[in-house]
Order: sequence, then C-alpha cells, then structure tokens
Amino acid sequence: MSEHADRFTHLRPLLFTIAYEILGSATESDDVLQESYLRWAEVDLPAVTDTKAYLARLVTRQALNALRAQSRRREDYVGPWLPEPLLTDADPSADVVLAESVSMAMLVVLETLTPDERAVFVLREVFGFEHEEIAATLGKSTAAV
Repeated sequence: MSEHADRFTHLRPLLFTIAYEILGSATESDDVLQESYLRWAEVDLPAVTDTKAYLARLVTRQALNALRAQSRRREDYVGPWLPEPLLTDADPSADVVLAESVSMAMLVVLETLTPDERAVFVLREVFGFEHEEIAATLGKSTAAV
C-alpha cells in the first residue's frame, strides 16, 4: 500500500465517524470518504505536518458540501426526514462502537442545526477538537465557532 493509503486507512474509522455524525447517512459518508481519499491522494505528503488534522479538515469540508447538497434535495421531500440508522454486527465490540456513537435522537436534533453549526458541534463535543482547529477547518474566526 502507498503512504497515502496507509495514513488514510489508519484514520478511516475516525474519518467515517466525522462524516456520519455530520451527514447522518452511512452511504453518503462512504461517498464523502471516497471523494476525500481521491483529494488526499493528490497531496504532497512532506507538506502535511499533522495528518489527522489535515484529513479531519478535508472530510469535514467534504461532508459539509454533501450536507448542503443534501438539504437542497430534501426541500422537495414531503414528510419528516429521519437519519439513516447505522447498522452494526452482533459482534460484542460493536456495543462499544454503538455506545460511543451519537444516538438516533441526537441525529434528529442535529438536523435542526445549520451545516456549519452541526460541524462545530460534532467536532467539538464528539471529537474534542479545539475551537482554533474548528475555526481553521471551517474558514471562520475562533469567535464565530
């Protein structure tokens, strides 16, 4: 595997979770990860000082773009939108993952936030990113996040 693939694969669970918490859809999250990997594969690795921060920023931006496109598509949908449940195996370790993930009710609440507000909440409250990192990711001032 290439160095790009190694780094991306190592962080894939985190990246998927970021995308899923923002989008509420496993399918759309996978699409975001594929698009993010294609962009990541073009990056000059020696220029990247923090792979985790770089990839989290890349996936967050891709997820926000997908969420904005998704919300435009939902304007035509009749009825309440509910997030897609994340299906898990009966594997006991899945209980740990399930315990750490945001509940269906939280996803419904997150749906009331704007895309940027949702990203700020997920990155800060779920993943513990600092406000400065979130501001840089969203291209906003620290005071705005």
